[in-house]
Amino acid sequence: MGRKILDDFLKRIGSKHRLEDETSQQSFALLQVVFNEAFQLMGLLKPDGTLIKINKTAHRSITGHESEVIGKPFWETPWWVHSSIEQERLRQAVRDAARGEFVRFETTHMTGDGQMIFVDFSLKPVKDQKGNVVLLVPEGRDISERRRAEQALRDVAMKYRIVADNTYNWEFWLAPDGRFLYTSPSCLRISGHRAEEFIADADLLIRILHPDDRQMWLNHRHDIAKNKALSDVELRMVRPDGDIRWVHHICLPVFADNEEYLGVRGSFSDITNRRLAEEKNERLAGIVEASDDAVIGKTVDGIITSWNKGAAKIFGYSESEVRGQPVTMLVPPENAAQLLHVHDRVRQGEHIEHFEIVSRRKDGTLINMSVTYSPVRDALGKVIAVSTIGRDITEQKKAAAAMVENAMINRELDIAKQIQQSFLPECPSSLPGMLMTCCCIPAAQVGGDYYDFFALDESIIDAVIADVTGHSIGSSLLMSVTRSVLHAKVNLSRSPRDLLAAVNELLYDDLSRTELLISMFYVRIDTQRSTLAYANAGHNHPFLYRCRQRAFIDLDADGLVMGVRKTVCFDEKETVLEPGDILVLYTDGVIEAENAEGEQFGTDRLCRVIESHCGLHPKEIMGAVLQESMLFKRTDDVTMIIFKIV
Repeated sequence: MGRKILDDFLKRIGSKHRLEDETSQQSFALLQVVFNEAFQLMGLLKPDGTLIKINKTAHRSITGHESEVIGKPFWETPWWVHSSIEQERLRQAVRDAARGEFVRFETTHMTGDGQMIFVDFSLKPVKDQKGNVVLLVPEGRDISERRRAEQALRDVAMKYRIVADNTYNWEFWLAPDGRFLYTSPSCLRISGHRAEEFIADADLLIRILHPDDRQMWLNHRHDIAKNKALSDVELRMVRPDGDIRWVHHICLPVFADNEEYLGVRGSFSDITNRRLAEEKNERLAGIVEASDDAVIGKTVDGIITSWNKGAAKIFGYSESEVRGQPVTMLVPPENAAQLLHVHDRVRQGEHIEHFEIVSRRKDGTLINMSVTYSPVRDALGKVIAVSTIGRDITEQKKAAAAMVENAMINRELDIAKQIQQSFLPECPSSLPGMLMTCCCIPAAQVGGDYYDFFALDESIIDAVIADVTGHSIGSSLLMSVTRSVLHAKVNLSRSPRDLLAAVNELLYDDLSRTELLISMFYVRIDTQRSTLAYANAGHNHPFLYRCRQRAFIDLDADGLVMGVRKTVCFDEKETVLEPGDILVLYTDGVIEAENAEGEQFGTDRLCRVIESHCGLHPKEIMGAVLQESMLFKRTDDVTMIIFKIV
């Protein structure tokens, strides 16, 4: 069914099918989802082999962004570049498919994490209504598991072949005194010694036994002679080349009709492979038992038969508590029917991977589980049991939900940033009698810095720079309120000091409730009188660079930061401006940025940059400051206004 949907999807693409009604659009959207969510690696190529689209499975198999492979010849993408032979094979396949042929072969791909996987690869041509090939559809199915299974089957077959080759056991007959009366030629295969050697040397057998097993052999011989009954033992032999072989020995005392003891009839069979396999199985069993995942064995009817420590840790039940119980005990009642339906599918032979279901722990806690169900078959292929491997993904689910929530919050913050930035005025490069520039770079999505300027008449320009404590939503909202208050209060009749006092009085209650503070510096530039009047509300001091004297003047008017007291008297000062003078207003984020050694950018460094670029336009001066601060980490908003008198 899924393949038919994908074929329909490709036909629609190839024929440039128009989606004219809602039903068609929904159908095509479904087809796109099937293409993107298909478990096999899929893509779309131009007839010349250029890659134009890949699905999610293909994207997950490589590192990097999808755009790094789109537009490339398919044979130059990460899946193929590991082998020039496979690249040439693909080129030929593209040529054949472009002629309308369906191409299929097995190959290898390199994954993003450097692993080599085996892939059942096919290349299908898509034709338009005229029969022309317009697209090629590459599809890759990871058959690494199948290859490993085939290899495992070959390994098992090899073991059976070895067992078959060793069915000719070493048969022998020992006399009562321990001499070999007879030994079969297969002794050479097992012990590395010929039959003639054992016939000639009665003590050879005891010498080739592993030193740690010799006493076991002597005890066994004693028991046979005493009990005169069938007995067996497993021990080790050391071959001439040093190889140690495990053997199973079984023997029976031989008596004549007159009950005369004639010796021992016995055999050795090489069980080295069996012992190694047992050790391997023990190791595998140890791995399963130590796994953090829940590995559970069940009958086809859903009765629990095995339970590892991972399951006990996840669900809180011991093995004795769950063995023989229905698996539905592990889910809330409302999910029991869903779980039994899954078991019915597995009973029919279906393998189900990463099935997500809500389960219930012993203490009643609900958890999210991702479970893989596998049918266990007998030699005839009949499903005789169900194996499940479950992983607790509760925390992953919570993390995914948190990521979605964070994404929504970040989106809202981005919108808030856009709104906040829109409140800042566009900065003209020049005004009558001066050149200027400004910038505001928030440390987070939203910040508390603010600048503005007001043209009160043709020769008078007011400018303000402010810093609300913090760079949060609250700081941003308070900055917006501050902007509204300033726009309502600014006029020629109010001096800078009066404006600061009026703004502080209006904002005091809001600042007290929010426990925030505002520093603000306000200037009034009169180009006709060539004067600068200014007042300060706890802001770091701007400076005026005197071009003619090549000296900096600290604009140090006194004033309390806003929000401390409702009624505040602010100091106001005035100075004369000359052509070439540069006025720099900034927030503390400029000078408090630190480099890797913990050194701050500082006022001295800022002054040096201003002085060394004083002959340039304020925009170029601003660019030089920002360039100089690139090696300094900014943890606060960075806001600057630079005026140059002309």
